[in-house]
Amino acid sequence: MTKHPGKLNLRLEVPKVNGNTVRLDGYLNFPNGHERNIFFEFTAPNASQAQINPRPFLLACLPIAMIHGLDLHCEHGVDKVTRQNLTLWAKTYAGWIPQRLQCVKLDIPDAPCIRMPGANGTLQAFSGGVDSCHTLLNRNPHRRHAGLMVHGFDIPLKRSAEFENAWKNCVDILHDYAAESYQLRTNLRECEAIRPRLNWEKETHGIWIAAALACLEPWFDEIIIPSTFCTDALLTPWGSHPETDPLFSSESVSYRQHGQELDKLGKIAELVAYPNLTERLRVCWQLNHLLTERLRAYWQFNHLPSNCGHCFKCVTTQTCLWISGSPRSAAFPNPSSINELANIQITKEPNRYLITRMEAVARQKNRTDIADQLMSALSRSNSHTFQRLPRWFKKLFS
Repeated sequence: MTKHPGKLNLRLEVPKVNGNTVRLDGYLNFPNGHERNIFFEFTAPNASQAQINPRPFLLACLPIAMIHGLDLHCEHGVDKVTRQNLTLWAKTYAGWIPQRLQCVKLDIPDAPCIRMPGANGTLQAFSGGVDSCHTLLNRNPHRRHAGLMVHGFDIPLKRSAEFENAWKNCVDILHDYAAESYQLRTNLRECEAIRPRLNWEKETHGIWIAAALACLEPWFDEIIIPSTFCTDALLTPWGSHPETDPLFSSESVSYRQHGQELDKLGKIAELVAYPNLTERLRVCWQLNHLLTERLRAYWQFNHLPSNCGHCFKCVTTQTCLWISGSPRSAAFPNPSSINELANIQITKEPNRYLITRMEAVARQKNRTDIADQLMSALSRSNSHTFQRLPRWFKKLFS
């Protein structure tokens, strides 16, 4: 590979195939001589068809190039739609976060999209959470559908046993809906250790999820990323956004976000009619930090979703289930109580929106026990927000 001074140079290797598993390796070379390996290892519909595919690596490396202010060079080409879309994505995020991200150029030749014979159907990101289960529920039943679960994002690579437990849970869910199941391992999130650090929530999680999905896109023609927030509670900037997720599309494969018209309560209101989904929800990312090895082994041995039951996501998910008429879910073996609701920590505006919505709907449904506790959480949060305001601002209201 010819290195271009002053640019981030991306070198790709020929795929390695082992059975139905494909491994893609890329090497990111920095101007200072440092080299970084990025890999994607995944199960595929037909691994023997695998080819060098630059799109996953371009999606993976673009935020890295932007935070370093370096143009991105790769000798392997992409279609013009990909180049135009990624350039617009870079301009958008550089506009949203100008103090951290710079708009960079893609020094990449033209090449057709990589497509497999008979490529068709829809592939979605799937974790077993509320958003991805809602997308699965709303799939087109007359169209091929598949889910991809990623190891290395919310579950660290070193936690292989925990991923296997979560993977078995997801396979069971997808099988119930006649959907294919695929898994992928990647060290991409370890790139956050590269200085300066990237921000997973605001800068990378959307495009890095798309990078994982792009590994399997040659076998599909539509890719779906389940929404994080509803339209009325969008955060901007945010890593996955309905305005920018479609920019991951190529001339052959369309990407779109699904579910942004509903918040968590709205999605769970649809899910409660399907116990095979609500009994298997996996929403918690804090369990790894809270459980002892013995308790963690118990969760894995019994193939239960790894939910602590008491973090923000666990408590709000259970509350949405209660409001929607489902008193108890096996997905939370260590359930929260209504009394816990008053102590919910509200740290983001979308969370405030959700709690406000839950309080209003609970009151409409005569669940004043829930509504009163949620109102207490909102009042306490408002009080804390006021306490953090500057003194000169407080005097205006004193």
